[in-house]
Amino acid sequence: QDILKASLASLGVSYKDINYLIISHAHGDHIGGILNERGENNFPNATLLIDEKEFAYWQKQDNQRTKDSLNIFTKKAFFNHKKAILSNTLEILAVPAYGHTPGHNFILMRPSDKKAQQDMAQSLVFWADMLHIYDIQSQNPQISAVYDVNPTLAAQVRAKFLKQFKSEKIPVVGAHTPFTKPVVLE
Repeated sequence: QDILKASLASLGVSYKDINYLIISHAHGDHIGGILNERGENNFPNATLLIDEKEFAYWQKQDNQRTKDSLNIFTKKAFFNHKKAILSNTLEILAVPAYGHTPGHNFILMRPSDKKAQQDMAQSLVFWADMLHIYDIQSQNPQISAVYDVNPTLAAQVRAKFLKQFKSEKIPVVGAHTPFTKPVVLE
């Protein structure tokens, strides 16, 4: 939390300035900054945006911290995969990529202008946890990590999207990658 708070502060942003919190999936390393040490919401003004399948899955699990993190929001909305989550000059869309968790999503950012959308190099995909061991899984997408709730589906999603991202030359970045800036896969 201290790192997150400091990173936001370096941008001139505080927790209270955040209006939307987009959750790709609810593993602890992706939602661990929601609650402070007193169990209070660090993002009191934010609307939680999450896949409905993901939200429902975690409500049935024994992980109380995850439930508390997701349920602390007074404002929440579920992804509508047929339209943008947010849209202005930039569209932000949730793309179902189920398997890692039941409601795991990629987050696609692209220009709102339809003509500009044709140039995929102007887009960016945050693939969240599609891969955990980049050097192995990028070459062998059928290999799943123990963290994949549905390893078979996760492998199918990996193979499909790795192929698409390569062929369409879509810049990507993920949570467990050896690169911290977007890359185009070869």
